[in-house]
Amino acid sequence: MQDIDLQIERIIEDSRNRRFAWGRFDCAIFAANAMKMLHGVDIKLPVYANQRDALRALKQLGGWESALRQAGFVEKQSADRGDVVITDGYNWPCLGVALGIHAASPATIGVRYSHCKDWASVWGLKCLN
Repeated sequence: MQDIDLQIERIIEDSRNRRFAWGRFDCAIFAANAMKMLHGVDIKLPVYANQRDALRALKQLGGWESALRQAGFVEKQSADRGDVVITDGYNWPCLGVALGIHAASPATIGVRYSHCKDWASVWGLKCLN
């Protein structure tokens, strides 16, 4: 098993019993923590503690696409393990981490998985592409 596979497995295992909480365990925090662990990239996120403030912060960033570009990501045609994907969350776009043809993102408890056909876009780090 490759190092990235072990790291992804650890990310999933560490999240298995966590409860969703804005600003502590949500899709932005999940993806940012995964990028730090997998690629050593520290994505700066605004501080927020509820849905309203999270959506306000995302709007100020210009949406997920703009936020990812600002953090050094580029849009890709297909995903590699460890890339960031934008998928349909619970009534708004959600970030996930690509695992292959599925991606993981936070659920009410633990993680949920989305299929690649449900992804709006795929993003990888500019320096890795």
